[in-house]
Amino acid sequence: MKYSYYDKGKTTVHFKYKEGENDMKLSFATHVDGKPIERVFPLEIAGYASEKERSVELEIVDEYTTAIKDVHYSMSEKLIIRDGHYHDTLKITFYNTDPVLDSEERRLYIRIKANDDFDNGIHYLQHLDIRFTNEVQEPTCWGTRDVYTYMYYYFGTYSKMKHRYILVANGIEELPDHYIYEFEDRVMFNNWGIIANNYFRDHVVLEDPNDPNSRILPWK
Repeated sequence: MKYSYYDKGKTTVHFKYKEGENDMKLSFATHVDGKPIERVFPLEIAGYASEKERSVELEIVDEYTTAIKDVHYSMSEKLIIRDGHYHDTLKITFYNTDPVLDSEERRLYIRIKANDDFDNGIHYLQHLDIRFTNEVQEPTCWGTRDVYTYMYYYFGTYSKMKHRYILVANGIEELPDHYIYEFEDRVMFNNWGIIANNYFRDHVVLEDPNDPNSRILPWK
């Protein structure tokens, strides 16, 4: 007997991430040139490709969103999955020209809308929740000695000044704000931790520029 797992007429669509990776924080802290930041977020369908174009509709959820379109971000709220294709990407441009971002974060909450072409797919991959600011924000997975707050093991006790220089030392824009599952992820964080630790060993970085005794010390 031949089984059919999808309705050939209407399939589902979702953002292509591991659980938890679609909630993220974005910092302009190391972007001193004032240029916008572009991010792309992949989507995929679960089902059959089509012989015609199909549209994916997105909505900005006002209840959770504090960012203003064309002031803090720009994006298209309608994407096209081309005929014969299973994937597309949402491109969002974030702007850091609003002075409010120096002291406050802004939030952009996006949800996939069911339409005539697609139903909603995997429930926990139906949204993007993005918070961004000109200041670094403590990742929710830093914390202290806990299995779910793993960043402590790689970077020691959190501080905003340490966070900023971890990014500088490693030449990265931000630390991922999600739990790590894969061995390659653990290797990556371990390498970042070693590079950052050596940076603070070889450079004097003060937590408080006015306090010569507030040097951030290596933790390993």
